[in-house]
Amino acid sequence: MDRETVKWHEGIIMAPQIAGVHFLDAIPVNAHRLYVACQLDDVEPREVAHSRMCAFDAPNDREWFHHDVDMNVVSVATKIAHANDSDTSRRLVGLSKEGEVDIFAAGDYVWRTEKIRGAGARSGGRGPMTHLRQVGSHLFACGQNGQVYQRLGDDQWGPIDADLYKPIAYTQGDPAALVEAMMNQRSLNCIDGTSESDLYVVGNDGFMAHFDGRRWQQLELNSCEHLQWVRCVSSSEVWACGYNGILLVGTAAAGFEKVGTVDGNFTWWSLAKHEDRIYLSATEGLFEYDGVQIKRTRTGLSPTHHDTLRVNVKDGALWSVGARDIVRRFEGRWERFGHIDNPRLKR
Repeated sequence: MDRETVKWHEGIIMAPQIAGVHFLDAIPVNAHRLYVACQLDDVEPREVAHSRMCAFDAPNDREWFHHDVDMNVVSVATKIAHANDSDTSRRLVGLSKEGEVDIFAAGDYVWRTEKIRGAGARSGGRGPMTHLRQVGSHLFACGQNGQVYQRLGDDQWGPIDADLYKPIAYTQGDPAALVEAMMNQRSLNCIDGTSESDLYVVGNDGFMAHFDGRRWQQLELNSCEHLQWVRCVSSSEVWACGYNGILLVGTAAAGFEKVGTVDGNFTWWSLAKHEDRIYLSATEGLFEYDGVQIKRTRTGLSPTHHDTLRVNVKDGALWSVGARDIVRRFEGRWERFGHIDNPRLKR
């Protein structure tokens, strides 16, 4: 859909009633607004590069606003007061697996697209991208083969992965060598930090590394479980999670320890700290760690919130997003929200 066909309402973009959507990633802008990357159900992403970038303001989830992009978005973030940027206002940002960056603001309806040079499999040679986050006054992005980039200013991204980047090396025409190289590639899934000189990345096979502003140091974790998420609550409290129920807490200086027990080999896709508890998203639902054990979160909503993908906290609100279901805990109350183009779930 081109931008001229998008409906406008009270100065903002309004989503038309068309095909259903499922959610790819989400980031809260504040306690009431959520920004979500969506995939149209009737679009095959392996054939068509397309994502629908949506937002709504709670509690009214019957009015969603969107713009479409010709890219397969894998991660979203907010950009605030960015260093060396001519535009210092708040922006909503999406990263595609090819390293394309969509920068948008609903207030002035200006789209900008940037490209991380070298990133991507189709439009670059360094491999697909996976995650985007603002740390300090810069955006950072990571991806497969150990890629890490820092946004330096308007349409300027520079690699900071000299100690991490590990390209696939194989003998041309040797399928077995290619398979072995792909099995041993360094895949980074998430990046976070407290400042530009205190960054963490996590990835497959128990990989974690810390950046002190000059160089990366791989950390020994005594685990080979794939790590999907890292969240820096503070410089002295860093959490990571991933496959087979692994939950870690610590720092680069003090080391990391495994905490929490749970029945079942769950995969934790993301985590967030809210009201002194660690909330974990899993395909089977939302869970929480109370400092002793991990247990399923009881929201009191019907049907039960399940298939959670992302959990985030902003301005005192906890947001949990599944493939088609969104719930929020705010001021002690759980609420459910749905996309306007999907069938309503029972409250």
